[in-house]
Amino acid sequence: MSIISAAFLIFLLSFGILYFILPKKMQWAVLLAGNLVFYAYSGPRFLIYLIGCALVTWFAALRIDRESLALKEKSAQTGDKEAKAALRKSFETKKKLWLGAGMILTLGVWIVLKYSPFLLDSFASLFRLDHLRGALRFIVPLGMSFYTFDALSYMLDVSRGKYRAERNFFRYLTFVSFFPHIIQGPFSRYDTLGKTLFAEHTFSYDRLCEGASRILWGYFKKHIVADKLAAAVSEVFANYESYWGMNILFVMILYGIQIYADFSGYMDIILGISRVLGISPEENFRQPYFSVSVEEFWRRWHMTLSHWFREYLFYPVSRSAGARKIRNRFSPEAARHLVNFIAMFWVWSASGLWHGANWTFLVWGWLNMAVMLFSQIAEPLYQKIRAALHIDPENKVWRLFRMVRTFLIVCFLFFIIRADSLSTVLQMLKRIPAALNRKLLLHPLALFPNMRPQDVVIVLTGVVMMAVVDILSEKGIWGTVKEKTPFLVRNCVYVLIIFMLILFVGTGSDITANFIYANF
Repeated sequence: MSIISAAFLIFLLSFGILYFILPKKMQWAVLLAGNLVFYAYSGPRFLIYLIGCALVTWFAALRIDRESLALKEKSAQTGDKEAKAALRKSFETKKKLWLGAGMILTLGVWIVLKYSPFLLDSFASLFRLDHLRGALRFIVPLGMSFYTFDALSYMLDVSRGKYRAERNFFRYLTFVSFFPHIIQGPFSRYDTLGKTLFAEHTFSYDRLCEGASRILWGYFKKHIVADKLAAAVSEVFANYESYWGMNILFVMILYGIQIYADFSGYMDIILGISRVLGISPEENFRQPYFSVSVEEFWRRWHMTLSHWFREYLFYPVSRSAGARKIRNRFSPEAARHLVNFIAMFWVWSASGLWHGANWTFLVWGWLNMAVMLFSQIAEPLYQKIRAALHIDPENKVWRLFRMVRTFLIVCFLFFIIRADSLSTVLQMLKRIPAALNRKLLLHPLALFPNMRPQDVVIVLTGVVMMAVVDILSEKGIWGTVKEKTPFLVRNCVYVLIIFMLILFVGTGSDITANFIYANF
């Protein structure tokens, strides 16, 4: 069920009424039922994978938790240090076996469904076995990449002793299947989301207004900006041979704006829905295009995914036995860079593949890593150059330059994953220097192919509105501005947004498709 469909609005209204009129002790059960109905709408058979993933990780975590309790009890009864060490080793081995089994079963199904066609096609291309290409294809269940990672983080947290395992499977299933975040996140941890997920909530008019305004803002980003820009972006990528290099350069920027409006718009919608219910998932964006480096960008964009990879992949690799051997063998500076490279290679390879089973995603991940590693290694040189040129790092003009530079780099990197293949990327890049037509600057509407003049005006208006909100949010005054804005003015803005949605959604040649990150 798409959250931009009429069916979803009907579902949400019906669910919200039941959620608040039934006894508060039943709210989490109503939420579980709503989760399953929402997910079953995409295909009842896909519930098998969702419930199976939840069942495996719940049971494995339960066994791990029991081993931890048994270890504490037996350790308390043992006074000898050597006996305690042997006991601890024995129980840790059991915990690792349960954790390994849970990870193999959970990741195994996900990897087979999502990556076996990519691996087979790559093998066929490498050895020129054309008859094998396309021989294997699976339908990946909706949101599988998101709920799999949520379930894995739960199991890993329990194994680390961060919190106790949940005894009630249905409560745990409610967490894994939470319908607002199951398709595109944000990634949530059981101990933080559960505090509000299973609490009793009364209906609040203030929360309704706050949530509804954010939902409306999310729909505005999606329909008025993202979907309109999709028309121009898709046209250029589908027929790049027919367009000038200036179009290709410009479409990189357009796609950067489109994917931000699309993904952050989704987050606004689901966080608005959660706000109405009284549930508090984590924020996933913090004005990412105000970043002054690619590294900072990834601390602001899809923040929960970045945190997931840092917590469950980067730190374990950088603190592993292999990393310790490197630190013992090399100088501190060389060891730091080498360990950082190895950890980041794993993180960005995994991040690339998580986003999509295609070489474009792997190259995208490696390029992100290369840019960040280069920046880290070259930072001492940058400092000397800034000192020689008397550049103040806090200078507003210098900061603006760094923001624009980072924005352009990120747009180029997103451009790679938007293309169908690396061959398409190379062919499009080849056209840029050979086909730069400056006359397009005198006819700016030609930079927005497949869009009507009124659509261009609407999109530019939407982009300006997004920029203003992000600027005020970056300054930390957006909440204050909203509160101090007269009631009449606020409502006029809401009416304007509703008017634009009614008047301009689905008209012309825009592509009203699903959300981009739902495909990942």
